[in-house]
Amino acid sequence: MRFGFFAAFVLAAAVLVLWSGTAGASPTVRPQPEAKKHPTIQVGALDPKYNPILDMDFEVSLDLGLITGYHIESQNDSGARGGVSGIFPLWPDLGLYVNAGVSADTWNGKSGLGVTLGAAMYGEYGLDCGLMWDWLSPDTGVSLYQIRLFAQTGFTETDRIGIRLNIPMNKDTFTSYPTTIEWEFEPVFVGGLYWQHSWLDEIATEGGLYYAGGNVSSAMFSLAAMYVVNERVNFRFSAFGDFSGKDLDIGLFVTFRIGPGAVVKPAYESLRYYHMGTSSHGNFKMKTPYGALAPAWDPSLYWN
Repeated sequence: MRFGFFAAFVLAAAVLVLWSGTAGASPTVRPQPEAKKHPTIQVGALDPKYNPILDMDFEVSLDLGLITGYHIESQNDSGARGGVSGIFPLWPDLGLYVNAGVSADTWNGKSGLGVTLGAAMYGEYGLDCGLMWDWLSPDTGVSLYQIRLFAQTGFTETDRIGIRLNIPMNKDTFTSYPTTIEWEFEPVFVGGLYWQHSWLDEIATEGGLYYAGGNVSSAMFSLAAMYVVNERVNFRFSAFGDFSGKDLDIGLFVTFRIGPGAVVKPAYESLRYYHMGTSSHGNFKMKTPYGALAPAWDPSLYWN
């Protein structure tokens, strides 16, 4: 009896010890699988990280190209264009540059000249902005003046948005003798938004939507593509037209860059400062005794 009682006591004590040890032990924690991280697009308009202060030396560009198009379904516009422009660092620490350029073109058998002076600031406060003054002479004895303004900012490492304005300042009249025929020329107001995107170091594109003055179509679009061959040469395709199909300009250009600033730049970087070239060929409207003719509109893509 005493042995049975003792055995029962030992068994109860063993059970109690085992139970207390199990209760005091930490529960086993199974490792959880790591949560999947979804990539995020960093957006930062006016962020200097995406729009750093431009740092380049003096550079000269020679721009040559062929243009073709049609206007009001009947007026062909074909010819060639050449321009020389220079960009000079005025205050590099602020990204402030000045530019000057001249251009010559032919269209419909006529010849035109252009002169541009301007200044732009690249990168201060994460913003690029500039002002250019243009003199255009689309025909003998005709002098037209306009002001060009732009502002742009990068908001990712591969994307930039901006606004562009062409503001006319006067109009002029060409008179043909001995038969008096008056042709009235007037610069065209153009304003709109554009988007630049980098696909590769060698390739970048731009697309834009614009309002254009005049008496033809007011809603216009632009498309451009730039291909960088090396530090000296790049190619550019451009198109500018309306949505009705009545007006269209197409151009193919090659740019030769010379001077100390001629170093390898990605196409996206080249698009950043190409506003500072000479003015567009034929950025005007023309009225003749036979009716209004549309201009060779291109507020952005025919500059150096």
